[in-house]
Amino acid sequence: MIENRKFVRAPLQLAVSYRTAGSFLVAYTVNLSKGGIFIEAEPLPLGTRVHLVFDVPGAGPIDIEGEVAWVRPANNEGLPVGMGLRFDRLLDEHHGAVIDQIVRDFEGLEILLVGSADRRSQIGRFVHTIVDCDTVEADSVKIATTVLRDQIDLVLADLDTAGRDGIDIVKLARGAPNPTPVIVLGGNAETERWARSLGVTHFLSTPPTFGALQRAVLATLATPSSR
Repeated sequence: MIENRKFVRAPLQLAVSYRTAGSFLVAYTVNLSKGGIFIEAEPLPLGTRVHLVFDVPGAGPIDIEGEVAWVRPANNEGLPVGMGLRFDRLLDEHHGAVIDQIVRDFEGLEILLVGSADRRSQIGRFVHTIVDCDTVEADSVKIATTVLRDQIDLVLADLDTAGRDGIDIVKLARGAPNPTPVIVLGGNAETERWARSLGVTHFLSTPPTFGALQRAVLATLATPSSR
């Protein structure tokens, strides 16, 4: 007897990994619960069937099937190239149980703030409104080196006020074997070019508006990497 399937079995398996359980939970809130996710990767043709396997630290793989619903090609707006994947169905009871376990074990997001004391204070107030997190402040490379040995989910660096130490901290975060996502704040095109050459996730003009920072923080934390 031939089994009737609503969806054709996906021939292509695509693995996506999250750096921390915290970034997965942000992605779940922003994207997964709505039935899809954006992945930074060379876009596949629209309609391509994929079997997705999410690698979540501390929880193991979560798999689900779907298809490429939209693509974002190279652009002049600094937005990441990638594709939007639509799931065949929302996460089932098993996946929900895994996510519940992640939530129970979750120790919280850790965000490192770099810049002058005034700017760290301002950005910190914004960040605490955007996501539930702990913030750590660094005004020197020595402090940042110690902090980055722990599980930092995101670095927010204001290079207009952090001076040379700020530049070195961004290099340190991005140069690690498992690079920490970085959002750079700056006031000129030269700083932006330098930051993007290091692969920072977002560049925002200083001082950033709450809306711009909110979009950048959520997009950064919710975006997995393909492998």
